[in-house]
Formats: sequence, structure tokens, C-alpha cells
Amino acid sequence: MDAPYIPAPEPNKQPKLSARASLCFKGAVVLFLVIFTTIIAACGAPDNSMSANEKPQVTVTIDPNHIQKQVTASPTPGYWCGAWATQTSPAYNADPQQMTLGINAKFTKNSGGNPQGIAGATATAIIHWGDGLSGTASGTTSSDGLVVIPISTAGHEGAVNHTSIVTIDFAGPDGSHCSVGQDRAAFFSLTKPTVTPSPSPTRPSNPGGPGGQPTGTPKFCPTFTIPNVTPPACP
Repeated sequence: MDAPYIPAPEPNKQPKLSARASLCFKGAVVLFLVIFTTIIAACGAPDNSMSANEKPQVTVTIDPNHIQKQVTASPTPGYWCGAWATQTSPAYNADPQQMTLGINAKFTKNSGGNPQGIAGATATAIIHWGDGLSGTASGTTSSDGLVVIPISTAGHEGAVNHTSIVTIDFAGPDGSHCSVGQDRAAFFSLTKPTVTPSPSPTRPSNPGGPGGQPTGTPKFCPTFTIPNVTPPACP
């Protein structure tokens, strides 16, 4: 009796299966290494992430020599003017003859890098009162370029406890001009005047001297004795 026929395995199929399994295994190993390396890097790396709302910090380096060169190279204005109040909290005075405060105004020019006062310049001040009204006053600068412009507060009781400002325009005899605008204006605020009550007259506690009796020239009453006669009372 013949033995059963068993077909021999094809020689080319077994190597193909082995090569495919080896390739899959290598791919799995590579993928595992990539994932493992990514996890290690994510856990160990510093957090340098930045949210959308955060802004990167900018480091600025200042060069003192460069700043000094810029300051030195800046041109100096040919003229300068300024103003300030002699008192920033003057008391309100209703008397128009009383000049309650003064506004100092100065006009200078650059002379060889030094300020030099301009004499004979007309300074016109515009007072913008805290009550919404406005007024003008003027003066002439002296040899040092300074002028004190007197101002009366009469009629501006509504400006009490409100800020008032003063702008000034200068006109020099040589045709020069300079203005103190609202950004550099002199300012003050009126306050209520302090009223000191006058002392009331006091009556003496004992107008008549000791005992409360009126004092004066004592009267002389003579005394004499007449038998059986009663002397009259002394008036």
C-alpha cells in the first residue's frame, strides 16, 4: 500500500512571511523609541511656552555716551518765558482797590549759553478765572526780564475753591515774542477770607468798688447834741 502524498512546502513562501514579520517588528520598535524619546523630552525640557496674551520681554541696553551726545547736540531755544503766582492760595478780597496777588512773569534770551533778561518787554496776562470769566492785566519787564503783574480778585467770589490759570504773551522791544500757554500757565485757587470777630465790651463785675457800693466824694454830716432835740438825718 502506497503512503499518502504530502505536498512539500513551497520554498519561496516562508522567507516572504519572515521578512514581513521582521519589518513590522522593526517598525514597532522605531515607533516605540520615537514615542519614548518624545515623552522624555517633554518631561525634562524647561517650559518655554508662552500664551497668546503674554508678550516677550525686551531687554534694552542704554548707552550713557550716546545719550550725552544727544543732549549736547540738542539746540537751545533762542528765547524762554515763564510765569508763576506769588501765592497759590490767596484769600478772596471784594475790594477792587486791593491787589490780592501778583503774577511773576519772566522773559529771557540765550546769550552764549546763559539766560539774559530782556528789559522793556510788554507782558500781557490773560486770567482765566475758576468761575468761567476772564480778564487781562499787563506790565513791563525790568532789566532782569522779570515783571510782577498785580491782580485784583474783586467780583470773582465764584472762583473760590476753583483753580484759575494765567497765560502770558511777551513782546520785546527788539521784536521778539514768547508765550506762556495753558500747558505752562501760572495757577492759583482763591480761598474764603478768614473773619476775626471783634471782642465784645465787658462790664465790670464790681462797678462800685468793694461791697458793691458806688464810689464818689463822701458827704460830711456834722454831729451835735441838743437837749430834748432829735437831730435830722444826714442826706
